[in-house]
Order: sequence, then C-alpha cells, then structure tokens
Amino acid sequence: MESEKTIEVVKCYMSICNSYRVQESSTLELVSDDVYWLDPRFPPFRGKDQAAQYFQYAGLENLVMRVVWEAKNIFAAGEEACVEWYAEATLGIKFSVEGSSVFRIKEGKIYYYRGYWDTFIWKSNIAFPLSKSLMSTIARVGSQWKR
Repeated sequence: MESEKTIEVVKCYMSICNSYRVQESSTLELVSDDVYWLDPRFPPFRGKDQAAQYFQYAGLENLVMRVVWEAKNIFAAGEEACVEWYAEATLGIKFSVEGSSVFRIKEGKIYYYRGYWDTFIWKSNIAFPLSKSLMSTIARVGSQWKR
C-alpha cells in the first residue's frame, strides 16, 4: 500500500510538470520543508525556499521549451521510487532525452529528489547552452505568457 502512495505522489508531480504548472505555489505542497533536490544542471539545494526558486525556473523552462515528460516505468518500494522517463522539448529544434529520477517520499511529501540524464545531450540539442542568457530569455518569454 505504501508503494502505491509513493507512486501517486510521483505521478502527481509529473502531471504538474506536464501541465506547465510547476511554478505555481501549490507545487510546494508536494515537498517537505527540508527537501533535498539534485538536478544535474544545478548545484544541489535543500529547503522549500530554494525549491520555490527552482520551480519558478523549471516551470518557465518547461513552458518555453514545451517539455513533455513521459514515465516509461515507475518502480517503487515503500517510500522510494525510481522513474525511467523520456522527455521531448522544442527550442528552435525538437529534441529528446532519456533519464531517470529517484524520489523519496515521507508522509505524502517529496523529501529527496535526484535526476539522472546526459546533460550534454540536453545542452547540445538546443541553440545555445543553458546559461544566464537562456534563463533571461525564458524569464522574458514566460512573463509575456503570464499576461
């Protein structure tokens, strides 16, 4: 039963990402106060305040690049889950990347996340590398869509 609840939380997070709502404050309800997050493109961080900043960026990135995540397999044992996923995005060209993510859930909240994928594939398939210039472009375009 616990594994089913873990999978439910993971699917809820992925659904929020695919509906381009990850930057909404309600997403923070899915993470613990001391969440530890490791995205291979960024330094690891801990806590809801930093998670809120990450979700703002990730939400705009997903929106601008029209990223769609597909869970190919979800394996769970108790409070831990591993997702094998496939993602497609478009930024000048359409590209895809495969990876996996590990989630640890306690009391219905994500308290640990770690993503694994080849960031070289991700970066080499867009017109310019993930950088402050990309972040500013995403923020500018994203703010126009909010209006």
